Amino acid sequence: MRASFKQSASAACAAALLFVTLSLTGCGEEDAGGGGSVSTATTTVLGPTTTGTRTTTANPSYNGSPPFMLEDVGMKGFAYAPMYLADQSCLTDYDAKCSKIPNDDIYADWGEPMWGLTGRNDLDTMKTFGANSIRMYGLDPRWSKKKFFDAALKLGMKVLPGLSNYPYNQAKSNCYLNNNFDCHDAIEVYWTQVLNTSEFAKDGYYHNAIDTVTIMNEPNWADGNHHPPGDDYIKAMLTAFDGVISAEKKAGIRAWKNGKLPRLTVTWAEDNMCPTLAGGSCKPGFGGMVAFQKAVHNPGAFGYALKNNDLAKIYDERWVNSMNVFQHLSDLEKLFLQNAMSIPEVKDTPIYIGEYAPSKPTSATDPGFQASELQTALQTIISRKGDWSKVIGANFFSFQRAYEKPDLNNRLFGTLGMTPTTPWKVTIPDGVWPTYKVNCLTKLHQDIAQAIATAYGGKVPALNCPGEDLVIV
Repeated sequence: MRASFKQSASAACAAALLFVTLSLTGCGEEDAGGGGSVSTATTTVLGPTTTGTRTTTANPSYNGSPPFMLEDVGMKGFAYAPMYLADQSCLTDYDAKCSKIPNDDIYADWGEPMWGLTGRNDLDTMKTFGANSIRMYGLDPRWSKKKFFDAALKLGMKVLPGLSNYPYNQAKSNCYLNNNFDCHDAIEVYWTQVLNTSEFAKDGYYHNAIDTVTIMNEPNWADGNHHPPGDDYIKAMLTAFDGVISAEKKAGIRAWKNGKLPRLTVTWAEDNMCPTLAGGSCKPGFGGMVAFQKAVHNPGAFGYALKNNDLAKIYDERWVNSMNVFQHLSDLEKLFLQNAMSIPEVKDTPIYIGEYAPSKPTSATDPGFQASELQTALQTIISRKGDWSKVIGANFFSFQRAYEKPDLNNRLFGTLGMTPTTPWKVTIPDGVWPTYKVNCLTKLHQDIAQAIATAYGGKVPALNCPGEDLVIV
């Protein structure tokens, strides 16, 4: 449900210039940073135009040896998009200014006062709950994410980053409206910059913390125009997938030493979108999955010529389906699991729930479900027993209440809320926006927090706040 990074006009122009002037070379020999000790090694680097050996600075964050994959151990995560307040009045009263969040790329270095040890330490809070995965949203390619990745990895957590909506439908030259939903070129350039400037990869390897990359979240709901029956969105996702692979090949990305690469996905909304290619097989949330699978194997249906003729093979090796699900436990098996297990184009592909809650909130004090139902639902989803063995897991939606959302229903999701105390600050490093205060957190529902901790095998964290006399409960 979360949109992706936003920019001011001047920042957008700067990003566009970066997109145009971007070098497609690798990251070269850069400092190892906080990833651990540094050693010198000779590494074989395979790229589109270069083979052979060169001396590089071996970095344990990029050594090709991720400690685990979520597909092997199961996913117990949070959907994490904890926006700072545009104005402190938004804590109690929403108006239009509350949505004026200039940039939501909070896992860039400038967001460390929210997620890191120097500030609120949200990563440790999620780990204390028992989580092992973090689903991310906004992704501005101008800034590094290495410190966030390193911090997550140190805590034994994997990251699920997602491409920004910006190149799809926000940039002036966006591929939705200005290139007839052909997104290959825009995404190839964007993802190349992410691999390099955002430090998603070095010396041919993805960062070991990266597990699954979301090519887009809810492609049709991200576009306010909506184009039923959804064929345009399938074309956009197909061409974007092709663009990501083109960027990887140009960057010389290779498999980790376990033979794997990050999984790729599109996370579909739980709606009745029914693209033509789905052929009428459009159970809620599954129409996009079916049509996309068919499009990968028949791109000519859109008059599109693949830039990567091995795309179907890559789909078979790396694709994982995902869907945002808001269903009570009583409906979860009938409406989600049975369809995932029986639809021919879907049943042989792993799947996870990108965002999960048993229901949408009914008020600021009522999440719409009982804590006991949430605990049982999460335990069922992550059990990996019986038919659920195909389901990798889920990310609870969400970590923090979204005070910036104009829609009341979406604004009320969240395990944690903010207090008025603001011990920290964030500054977006584009020279345009002021410094924003970072609020302490409080538990909105103690029983819901306990249900998540019990399901994930952790404990409810104490949320200590500098400047407040007591532990917030």
